[in-house]
Amino acid sequence: MKKDNSWRNYKGLGIMAIMVMAATIIIFFAFYRADSIGSFIKSFLTAASPIIYGVIIAYLLNPIMEMLEKFVLKRMKDPADVGNMQKARVIAVALSIIFTVIIVIFLLYLVLPTLIETISRMVNEIPDYFANVSKYLDERTKSQDSFIAYFSTALKGAVERMENWLKTDILSNATNLMNTLTSGIVSVLTVMFNVFIGLIVACYLLMKKERFVGMLKKTVYAIAKKEHANTVMKVFKKSNGIFGGFISGKLVDSLLLGVMCFLIMALFRMDYAVFISVLVGVCNLIPFFGQWISMLLGGALLLLVSPWQGVGFIIFIVILQQIDGNIIQPRIVGNSTGLSPFWVMFAIFIGGGLFGVPGMFLGVPTFGVIYYIIKTVIEKRLQKKDYPVDSFDYYELDEIDEETNEPIYYDEPEKKNLLEKMKESASKKIQEKKEEYEERKEEREERKEIKKEEKAERREIKKELKERKEEFKELKERKEEADNEVDR
Repeated sequence: MKKDNSWRNYKGLGIMAIMVMAATIIIFFAFYRADSIGSFIKSFLTAASPIIYGVIIAYLLNPIMEMLEKFVLKRMKDPADVGNMQKARVIAVALSIIFTVIIVIFLLYLVLPTLIETISRMVNEIPDYFANVSKYLDERTKSQDSFIAYFSTALKGAVERMENWLKTDILSNATNLMNTLTSGIVSVLTVMFNVFIGLIVACYLLMKKERFVGMLKKTVYAIAKKEHANTVMKVFKKSNGIFGGFISGKLVDSLLLGVMCFLIMALFRMDYAVFISVLVGVCNLIPFFGQWISMLLGGALLLLVSPWQGVGFIIFIVILQQIDGNIIQPRIVGNSTGLSPFWVMFAIFIGGGLFGVPGMFLGVPTFGVIYYIIKTVIEKRLQKKDYPVDSFDYYELDEIDEETNEPIYYDEPEKKNLLEKMKESASKKIQEKKEEYEERKEEREERKEIKKEEKAERREIKKELKERKEEFKELKERKEEADNEVDR
């Protein structure tokens, strides 16, 4: 006799209904108390900011720490010894933090005095600059048409309004400006304190990074199923590759661009070479728009000094950016995020709108991770349904055959030809990139092998030298013994 399992179906429906009701209540409460929840999240992030700073610093310093740790371990007698490994880790963490602090202090030493000098110079020279322009336009209006006269009058009015604004609004609001300045100083000191605590947290995280990574992976496999946990591990690995490749590549690329900009500006004896070069390097961290921002700001600053310097700077920075974008950046950064230019702009706008300048920089790798997750989920679902995965198969698709799961094109000849051509061109580009990558990989492997052989040769030479030294010592000892016997 068959058991009646209908109660189980009703039980499942009841549980689902309760879960839907609970989710609805939670969503309603979240919208109803959005301000309270937002203030709670803001307070939580403010309280946890030292920990967040520490995690970010540890992630950025990890590649430097690993490189220094390998370097220190190679210089030790027994690299496999646990005590030596701990000593190497302590030395590597300390050196990486000291190295980073020195670089930050050096950059501030370069930028801050030049920034103060630039601002004071601009404040002193802007009135003279406007006066010279106004005088020039006065001279030109005597022999030119009414349009120039109108433009001159408008410019004079703008200069007068600026002077009135400086005299009335700025001076009258001096108290508010002092309050703003005081709160700004307090905010800067708070951030500096949080960064200091973050350095301590980063030291602890770097010292015990294997334990924290192991705990995280253990938690994932304890909570999720094996299949889902493996997917999470793949996403973590891909995310680390995207963020690590993008951030490290961008930092190296920005450093090179800033150094090249400084050398060219120093060669042509342009003003504000240090300040503008640092500005170019920092703005280059912002994808797509950063180069334009640095070009416009640097060009505007130099135009106040000399129009020829401003025009010359804009010309050479455009050339430098083309060299960087087409030669240097593809080799250093590559396509680590896997995003097209459209999605890069999308990520910059959304990240900048939500989180400001840090969002413009970190929005690209973050969206790269989101894009990878969505792409992976879509491809897995298509594979389960036995549908085509390649996007080109859907470009001119009309429908999919219900029996064979093959794409159907109503206008068969034209659409198929177009699709095949697009596939061929795309596959050729992909193949060329793969071959180029393989060639570079082979070159790197060859270099590694050559270095290994050279190291092995050096070790053998050192070994022979040690053996000869020992033989020489033995001969010396024998000679001394023989001399002693002769003396006796």
